[in-house]
Amino acid sequence: MGLQEKRLIKEYKEGTFPKWKESFNELVGKDIEMDIKWETMTEENRGNQPDFYFDCWTKVYFNTLTKAFEDICKDDLGKEAVSEILKKITITGVPENSMAHSEIKFEKGNLVINHKPFSDIDSIGDRVKKITNAIGEAI
Repeated sequence: MGLQEKRLIKEYKEGTFPKWKESFNELVGKDIEMDIKWETMTEENRGNQPDFYFDCWTKVYFNTLTKAFEDICKDDLGKEAVSEILKKITITGVPENSMAHSEIKFEKGNLVINHKPFSDIDSIGDRVKKITNAIGEAI
């Protein structure tokens, strides 16, 4: 990862991400620990494309999470269930998981999302379904 990519990560982590995280915590009714492997969410020679990075990260990971948990937490029953079981969300930009059916699983209180950040960007619905199914099975 080059200096440009590091700068983009820093800008996103300090600008866009905190606003999203605050909104997400409100949605689910508690502060969820986030373990984001930012260093896995870049590609060489794309550091000069901040809009591309920000759009991909937002759609692939954060809009997907928001939409999934809007459905799960649409009432008090959903919020209570999530509050009881969800402890952490881990996000990794795994290059080999580039399809909408990326590796999304729920294990021991941890929702794990392994998905390449620059692939199937607009397949939010498929990822949402996978998340809601994984959480639904645990509830």
